[in-house]
Amino acid sequence: MDYFSDLANWLASCFWGLHFVFIIAASGVIFTVYLQFPQIRFFYHALRVIVGKYINPRQRIRGELSSFRAFCSAISTPIGLGSIAGVSIAITTGGPGSVFWMWVAGLIGMATKLVSITAAMLHHGEDKKENIIQKIGPMFTIKNGLPTTLHWMAALYCVLTILVSLGAGNLFQSNQIAKLLSISLNLPEYISGLIIATIAFFAIIKKNSLPANIVSKFAPFFILAYTMGAAWIIFKNFEQTKEIFAYIVTNALHPASVAGGIVGLTSKEIIITGARRALFSNEAGMGSSAMAQRIASTNPVQEGIIGMLGPFIDTIIVSTITALIILMTNAWNRDGSMQGIELSAKAFVITFGKHGMYFFTLFVLLFAFSTMMTWANYGEKAFHFLFTKANSNYYNYLFVALIVVGAIARLDIIVNLTDIIIALMILPNLTANLLLMKEVKAKLKKYKIDLKAERI
Repeated sequence: MDYFSDLANWLASCFWGLHFVFIIAASGVIFTVYLQFPQIRFFYHALRVIVGKYINPRQRIRGELSSFRAFCSAISTPIGLGSIAGVSIAITTGGPGSVFWMWVAGLIGMATKLVSITAAMLHHGEDKKENIIQKIGPMFTIKNGLPTTLHWMAALYCVLTILVSLGAGNLFQSNQIAKLLSISLNLPEYISGLIIATIAFFAIIKKNSLPANIVSKFAPFFILAYTMGAAWIIFKNFEQTKEIFAYIVTNALHPASVAGGIVGLTSKEIIITGARRALFSNEAGMGSSAMAQRIASTNPVQEGIIGMLGPFIDTIIVSTITALIILMTNAWNRDGSMQGIELSAKAFVITFGKHGMYFFTLFVLLFAFSTMMTWANYGEKAFHFLFTKANSNYYNYLFVALIVVGAIARLDIIVNLTDIIIALMILPNLTANLLLMKEVKAKLKKYKIDLKAERI
């Protein structure tokens, strides 16, 4: 098993060098500058759109969700365990300084996500019934928006989406649920896997609508509950806030000068770790959230502006809160003996005792499962794109079966293999975004004019 772990780590390191971080960062900077800093110009407007200020109910197609519910569905995926366990992994492997680079990646990623979602909205597919709910995502952006010579990237993107859905959306989630249930309830990890797989079987294969309803209706409350618990931890340790932020920034920029950090880490390794975990957290650049965002039928630019808030909420807010409670409570163990969800759980136990563990376990169960359901939906859409006439249950049965595998697998292998696939998944989507950003800019400019003229 150590051989596979070392191999996965080596492969991930090959893909995730500074060259790849530069590609992601450069794309985000290009989008930010070319669109004249939409993160700032449209931030307040995005908040107003989410609460329904500019939504015309007559624009919506029957059966589609509102922008707010679609947004909640989209952000529930990255906020799942990416912003909680993902931050813990970042601190364990890259030190506190990696959080700083997560912030940078999150801010840049806001522009990337705006372009990705707007482009997907502009180039969606339609079936004979003019139902555009299922035909949305980077694969349709590529197929309908790019030259024929590049259409092969759509198939490649779908293959990678399926693999990421099985990795980040399945193996990682079930692994962390099983680990937490093992700690809190002393439940064997394979038993946890079987229980989760059974529930998923009824939700995914039997098409029980309850999990989907939970995701769309209660995602904001899941976030609020976690935020309130974490806010109390921060309040109790508020005197450390300034020191912790200074520690994060100093460790990011001058890792060798920080006492108590991870010995031997270089600035390069910290930057790469921050970028990897930020992408795992907010999905900016992957394009996957467009598949949920289009559930709302409104102005394409408006949906892009709403989606732009995703990286801000899960990386700048939720991930920061998670980092603070881990560092404030000294839950972080520098020897790496505890990883992932264990660090966040430890922070709650230190503050609230065993009741904190039960609360945290419930929160993680709900959010991780909602993330699994969303990624199962993404994977199924990708499967349908590749195999139009095939029964999607081939994919669904594989998804359910791998839940048990994820529960008993090693976390480091899952994370490294998933990071490799995510890196590959980004390339076709970023290529499409760069080729279509001129069109997005024109639409954004017109939207701004219409907004000033009160035509929206």
